[in-house]
Amino acid sequence: MRTLRASLLRSEPWLEAAEAHRVPVLSEAERGEMSMCFAPDLSHLENVCLIPQDWLLLAEHGLLIESLDPTMAFRPHKAHHVKEFADGVATLELPEREVRVAEPCVLLGSNPSHYHWLLYHLPRLMALERFPALAGLRLIVGESLPPQHLESLRHLGIEESRLLRLSNDALYRCSALWVPAALTDRMHVHPAALRWLRRTFAGSENPRQRGRRVLTSRRDAPLRQLVNEEEVAAALAPLGFELQRCGALGFAEQVRLFSEAEVVVGGTGSALSNAVFAPGGALIVELHNYRGARFLDFLCMQLGQYYERLVGELRPRGPDTKLHYSDFLVRPELLLERLAALGVR
Repeated sequence: MRTLRASLLRSEPWLEAAEAHRVPVLSEAERGEMSMCFAPDLSHLENVCLIPQDWLLLAEHGLLIESLDPTMAFRPHKAHHVKEFADGVATLELPEREVRVAEPCVLLGSNPSHYHWLLYHLPRLMALERFPALAGLRLIVGESLPPQHLESLRHLGIEESRLLRLSNDALYRCSALWVPAALTDRMHVHPAALRWLRRTFAGSENPRQRGRRVLTSRRDAPLRQLVNEEEVAAALAPLGFELQRCGALGFAEQVRLFSEAEVVVGGTGSALSNAVFAPGGALIVELHNYRGARFLDFLCMQLGQYYERLVGELRPRGPDTKLHYSDFLVRPELLLERLAALGVR
């Protein structure tokens, strides 16, 4: 590994310094729908270095650190390649191996998390619809994609042969790179992106409720497990709730499950990001391990859904377990009482 110090620049000044060609992805009406801290557009960069995994972009003039993960600029110390960060300067540990990418490509990126893939990466493909000239270009992704992610790309007509997989052990110098801007900031998804996701994968921007009641499982999750999930499932079964392990379902199966739901109950995590596909008026009940980490409530508000949070009792696995990662317990009687007050009987 080699070490490099680079200034941390936000996207606007960095792109100006890099002399990037930028074009809007959305119409003026779409851009003005909601006051947000990001402006969706498409940037064309030349001779730029790309670091996979963190998806950082390096240029002679500085470091663009919020390229694909909109939270990165607020917590750069969590990036895999950022050894230190202080006073706007990042110390990077970079792979020794450098690979040249001569063909023009589109940076899609990837993340094993369903939540990140659905909200940070997939919406970037809107740009391909708006700019036909990009239709034949290869898409840059990580070296491994879960089957559900590949399935979502096939739904869009993007086959495996069109993907350019980058290894985590190399630095890539791209001759010409198209970079679609984020359509999600830390808490909000742009309404145009939400409509695109619903229209593209659920078949309608306003899916119709079909009465399904769903309890999502976190049994296969490495953290934030609901320790008494079986007890909760047994209590909800008489109300018609079906226990579903979303990680074992295909992408289309998850879309169908949520697009037909009237009530979804589940532990905080990636599965509940599928609320993107739930109908307006649906009830989403998030079982949480503590009172922080807001996102889903904003998403439900944007989609006209009802949101409720029930905070459980912490069950950390050890004395050093961080609050955000702790397992938790939810008393079934309290959940049933809350659901009854919400009209779910």
